Amino acid sequence: MPALLGATGMSDAIVPWNNGPETASLQHIDVRVAAYLGDVIDYLDGTRDLKRARTFPKPRRTDWSDMADVAGLLDGRRAVEITAAGLHPLLLVGSPGSGKTTLSSRLPTVLPEMTRPEALEVTSIHSVAGYLEEGDQGLFVDRPFRIPHYQVGPRVLVGGGRFLRPGDVSLAHHGVLFLDPIELFHGRSLAALDRVLSAGQVVLSPPEGRCNERVTFPAGPLLVIGSYPCPCGFHGVEDRECKCSPQAIRAHRQRQRGPVIDRVDMKVRSTGHMSGVRGESSAHVRARVVKAREAQRSRFERGEASEQVNGRLSLADLERVAGPDDDGRRALKRTGLSPELQAKVLRVARTLADLDGSDAIRAHHVAEAIQLAPRPET
Repeated sequence: MPALLGATGMSDAIVPWNNGPETASLQHIDVRVAAYLGDVIDYLDGTRDLKRARTFPKPRRTDWSDMADVAGLLDGRRAVEITAAGLHPLLLVGSPGSGKTTLSSRLPTVLPEMTRPEALEVTSIHSVAGYLEEGDQGLFVDRPFRIPHYQVGPRVLVGGGRFLRPGDVSLAHHGVLFLDPIELFHGRSLAALDRVLSAGQVVLSPPEGRCNERVTFPAGPLLVIGSYPCPCGFHGVEDRECKCSPQAIRAHRQRQRGPVIDRVDMKVRSTGHMSGVRGESSAHVRARVVKAREAQRSRFERGEASEQVNGRLSLADLERVAGPDDDGRRALKRTGLSPELQAKVLRVARTLADLDGSDAIRAHHVAEAIQLAPRPET
C-alpha cells in the first residue's frame, strides 16, 4: 500500500494476491491481483484475465471492552475523556492492579473515528511492518493501541533493524502508546523516543555497509504513561503495606522526571476502587469528545490557532484562545506554578471549556486543570 500511495502517473498496478485486500482501498489506481508470476505474464500477453483487488474492511477489535464496563475509577474516567478531547499526554500513577491498563486500553474506544486518510496511513505502517495477516488485510477501522514491554530497546520503540521496520511509536500512530511502568524503561530508549516524539516522525538509516537509503515513518501517537507511587508500588494504598524507605520513595519520584514523562499535561492517581455503578458507554463519551474536537477544529480553520487540538497549542496560541476570566487568572497566579506548568494548565482548561461547550474559560475550568497539573512530588 505505501508504494502505491506514493505512485504518480500510474493508472494500473498488479500486486500479489495476499496484498489485494489492503490495496483495494486505494481510489486513485486500478489494482489487480496475481498468485503467480506466470499469471502476470499471461495477463500481459492477453491470454489471461486478472481479478481486481477486493477490499474487506478489517473487523473491529473484540478484545477491547467498553468504558461502560469500568465501575468506579471516576477520576481516571474523567482524565481519559479530557485526554481524548484535547490529545493531552496523560500520566496515571497507581499500584499494580489499580486500573491503569484498564483505563488506557479503553482510550481508543472514546477517540473520534479515524478519517479515511488516517486509516490509509495506519494500514500502510502495519503493512510495511508485516503485521497484516492473510485473510485479514483490509483497511484499519480501529485506532491502534500499543503497550511495549519496559525491557525493549530503541529498535523496538522507535524502529530500525536490518530491514528498517517501524517501531511501536509508529505502529501507535493515530492511536495510543502506553508506557508502563515508565521507571523501568531504559534511559537510552526513552531518550530516543523523546527525540522522535518531538519531530513527529522517525527517520531510519540502514546498518553500516548497506546502501544509503533512508526511510521515514510518522510517529504521532497519543501518549499515556503508567507509574508506581513507590518502588514496591503500594505507597498510599489502604489495604497494602508499603515497605519502601523515605529515601527510596524520594529517589523513585526523581525518576518520574526526564525525557518523555515531562511531556504529560495531566497526572491522575488511579485508586483501583473499581466498584459501584457502571459508567457511561464509550459511545456516549466519544460524542462529547467529538463535539469538543469540532470546536478546536473551528478555531484552527478560522486561523485563531495553529494546531487542530489543544494538546499541541503553542504559547502564542494560548494567548489568543486560552485566556481565562479574571477569577481564573487570579487562581492560576496564586499557584506559583512554573511558566511551563501554567501553559499545561491553560491547554487543559481550554479543553475543559470545549467539553462544556463554552467559548470562555471560567474559573472552575482553571481550578480543575490545576488539580490535574503534573506537579513534581517531593
